Amino acid sequence: KRGDTTTRGMAQPSALPIASADVKRELASSDDRVVTAAASALGALAVRVQLPTDFAALVDDLMDALERDGAKTGKKDARKLASVLAALSGLCASVDGARGRALDRGAAATVTREALGANEDGANDEEMDAVRVNALDFFRFLQHDDDRRGFEAVRGDSRCMAFVLASARERGSREMDFMKRVGGVDLVVNFAQQVAADDEKFDALIREGAFEVFTHALLADEDEVTVRGLIGLACALPRRRALRVKLAEDGECVRRLATLMGSSTDESLKGFAGGLFRALALDPETKGLVEKALREGGAGVLQTA
Repeated sequence: KRGDTTTRGMAQPSALPIASADVKRELASSDDRVVTAAASALGALAVRVQLPTDFAALVDDLMDALERDGAKTGKKDARKLASVLAALSGLCASVDGARGRALDRGAAATVTREALGANEDGANDEEMDAVRVNALDFFRFLQHDDDRRGFEAVRGDSRCMAFVLASARERGSREMDFMKRVGGVDLVVNFAQQVAADDEKFDALIREGAFEVFTHALLADEDEVTVRGLIGLACALPRRRALRVKLAEDGECVRRLATLMGSSTDESLKGFAGGLFRALALDPETKGLVEKALREGGAGVLQTA
């Protein structure tokens, strides 16, 4: 399930290296260096061991630290922001009750404001990459199959959605650009899956650019991005003929599907691509467009298909 907490693969320590009360005291420090160190240690611990439920209360302290960032200097501290967001993600992913506390605090809107506001305050763009990536992780861990509040908090905030969509369309070649692409596309796919049965809500997501996110991801060089694009397209196409035609009209996308189906060594990529390609090739309305795209691609593409 999306956003489920899990103890699988986590150590079950007999004694933790730090108590929640100690972390709470350090997160309240007026020294940003102390806050950053405490949040960094908490984030690292949360992904390595199963923390007890009393650690969920630290969400409030992390939110307090996030909201008062820059209060003294008037400037955001990108390292502190990134550390606090990583700790919030770790708690929401693994500690019972943490996700609910974050939602009760309106965390999605606050994180969006702080993650984007730091740029407006002149923070170094490279330093902000970790903030953006950790914000995307946090939004992902707010999602849960059995509780729509995480979906509504992110999807219902226009500024938050603009941030997610911009991350999904990231075109840079650096490692952090790749991580933003993965995080952004993953969230857009997640949202599409959650509203797939609601035509009105799904169409609204498509109008905001979800379909372009999926096709852009399909053409990406990284398998981790491409497979998410394929999942998004598999969610979008079955019930929506107009989108099938739109995809078939994009010769580059059709040829990419054919190539993945014929030569990918990744079984997930091959399976998703094959299913989509065959759906287009067998549909009388799109069959001719597929044949045209393959002819334009030359003999190599025809052989792989």
